[in-house]
Amino acid sequence: MAGLAVGGLVYGPFPAFNITLFQSAASPADLPAVLAARGSIMTAAVPVGAALGGPLVTWLGPDGTLLASGAATVTLAVLAALGPVLVLARRPAPQAP
Repeated sequence: MAGLAVGGLVYGPFPAFNITLFQSAASPADLPAVLAARGSIMTAAVPVGAALGGPLVTWLGPDGTLLASGAATVTLAVLAALGPVLVLARRPAPQAP
């Protein structure tokens, strides 16, 4: 229960943060199209997630599914955080003139 409560607190600001991020990244002229594309992807993702989640819960059980989901989320967060570091590490050092 404590884990779910923490998850709710973490997720709480996500929707507002997500839209704010899109608003700051897209130009005002492109914003309607960007948000429409986001809405289309999110609308399609819900039934896909439900279609994948059903067999996962059957296979892993509820506890295993939550654990696998949490592990996948943490893994993706670490990869996203390390991505820029790895890209910068692969860049060749600037040559002296």
